[in-house]
Amino acid sequence: RGLERFAVSLGLQFDTGPRSRVLHVASPGFDAAILEMLLVVVRGSTCVVAPSSTFAGTQLGNLIRRERVDTIFITPAALGTLSPDALLSVTTIGTGGEALSAALLDTWAEGRRFVNAYGPSESTGAATMGLQKTAVAPHIGSAVPGTSTLILDSDLRRVDGPNMGELYVAGAGLARGYLGRAALTASRFVANPYGDA
Repeated sequence: RGLERFAVSLGLQFDTGPRSRVLHVASPGFDAAILEMLLVVVRGSTCVVAPSSTFAGTQLGNLIRRERVDTIFITPAALGTLSPDALLSVTTIGTGGEALSAALLDTWAEGRRFVNAYGPSESTGAATMGLQKTAVAPHIGSAVPGTSTLILDSDLRRVDGPNMGELYVAGAGLARGYLGRAALTASRFVANPYGDA
């Protein structure tokens, strides 16, 4: 259920289709690999697979340029290693895996669709996604379909306004716990006080 709803979210956020050329650079052990695969399979796009030694810098830029890749999902750190001429063919950039800076967003978002994804590994692919705009502070977007997000304090009460809290994720896209680690599961997975368990 979580994977299906995540695929729906990708369809809403990324403008890909049968003519798109999507870069696949994430290691299969990184949850971003799911996003890259779904963009290709669900939308009927062409998958351009980067060699395992190509994850940033000049080599990655050369691959993107040579293969006329138009859609990439990449960590902000790896995006920062690319030169502007490497991304001339790229019309859609997705980022995730770490915080997106305003400087990086302003450098790469102009004239492109730019999506920022956020979510712990315990969520299917991402918990939130949002289109970004230049000259506006980067944000994590809103919850993907089938997922809800809450900002709660240490007593699991809702927090709003300038008050600090922690982001909680619920719904079909959330794991049910850590396999074989009951104590860790009990400490990190709590009953949802505002909806289904």
